[in-house]
Amino acid sequence: SRLPAPEPSMRALAALFLVGVAGFTKVADFPHDSTCFTEGFAFAADGSLWESCGRPMGVRESRLRQFELGSAGHVVEKADGGYFAEGIAIMGRTLFQLTYESRKIFKYSAFTGDYVGEKPFPYEGWGLTTDGCVLYATTGSSKLYALDPHSLEVTSSVEVVDSAGASQTKLNELEYVAPYVWINVFESSKILRVDPVTGVAGHSIDVGSLYAWDGRKVPNGIAYSHARSPTSLFVTGKFWPQIFELQLSMDDLCGPVPPSATCSAAPQSACLHASLLARTPRAVGHRRPLGARPLQ
Repeated sequence: SRLPAPEPSMRALAALFLVGVAGFTKVADFPHDSTCFTEGFAFAADGSLWESCGRPMGVRESRLRQFELGSAGHVVEKADGGYFAEGIAIMGRTLFQLTYESRKIFKYSAFTGDYVGEKPFPYEGWGLTTDGCVLYATTGSSKLYALDPHSLEVTSSVEVVDSAGASQTKLNELEYVAPYVWINVFESSKILRVDPVTGVAGHSIDVGSLYAWDGRKVPNGIAYSHARSPTSLFVTGKFWPQIFELQLSMDDLCGPVPPSATCSAAPQSACLHASLLARTPRAVGHRRPLGARPLQ
């Protein structure tokens, strides 16, 4: 006979509530290049999307591609076949791209995709985003690293934890939606909403219902455009055939009391607008490294 299922432990039950779960409404889906092993995903200022496609076993080379949402798109530039392309972020005229085991950061023109230069990065690169003043990087660990966009040196880091202080590991592709960072958790359907100042993951969404993924086809890819849809996240995954637009409530996107951003050049978001209206001061711990400034 079948044995009864074991009772869940108190620890397991408590873990369900240490990171709140937010809801969303799927409002649209768009075609996506299912040959792209998505590692980086970001909207440009002109409304187009840039995507970094990695080079897992069986794929000849990494790619950096630009396309319009809803179109088949086109490859703008192919990265060197020897590099495994990872996360991307756009600041001003520059598109930054991490690499995996090569431990480099490439710089490209955000308008043409032309190669500009490169610098070393001290870790395996996974995800990359920006708040307008600094770059934020993940390395598959529980750390969120801040980089100076001029020197590309790591200036600080914060441990990403739940409300009980437990580390959240396997942090991957990410997107800054002022004033939070949304982060894919590798090999899971979870996307965390993280305060980049404190490292606390206060909320998450579960995208497992969007696509029946398995193996290498994990969820990975978050993009945001206030101009296109102020309360939506655009998400996809590695080798996924679709991009999904997910609409969130203001409370879930921004928190119950929208905090103010700490960068004067922070990209516009629905949360920033609400924060200005609320004019609510924010109590914070540490701040960005002194001297952090927007990249022109």
